[in-house]
Amino acid sequence: MSTLLPLFVMLAGRRVVLVGAGPVAAAKLEQLLAVGADVRVVAPDVHPAIEQSGVPIDRRPFEPSDLDEAWLVVAAATPDVNRAVAEAA
Repeated sequence: MSTLLPLFVMLAGRRVVLVGAGPVAAAKLEQLLAVGADVRVVAPDVHPAIEQSGVPIDRRPFEPSDLDEAWLVVAAATPDVNRAVAEAA
């Protein structure tokens, strides 16, 4: 766990891009919404819990420009997609 940095941030009203929309992303979304983040999801396939959340969803693969104007990005997709998100960030 030495490569992880515990971080406390104020996310209320801040744009957060959530890349991925499976069960892991659904759990992350729940936490992000609980703290008032302004979340947008990017993923071609969407878990029902995310679908029902009412957040904006871009149903397509991740593009680096998805990070424009984002304050934070959460990568919760496949390893390849997560690497692309990290490179774009």
